[in-house]
Amino acid sequence: MLADLAVTAFPKSLIRPPLKRLHNESLPPLGDYQVSLVKRPGSGDASEVLAERVIEAFREG
Repeated sequence: MLADLAVTAFPKSLIRPPLKRLHNESLPPLGDYQVSLVKRPGSGDASEVLAERVIEAFREG
């Protein structure tokens, strides 16, 4: 994205210069998509905290 080679779905909260938000009239509809977070059992406390933060970010965005 930073090399001007891609257009992607990205959480609004993470769009900062030099990235720009394109409005819906510029692009075809995105359609439905799903995101999965897979946690490995026993990966530790840091992984659990990170997973929780990722989940919160998707809820906010």
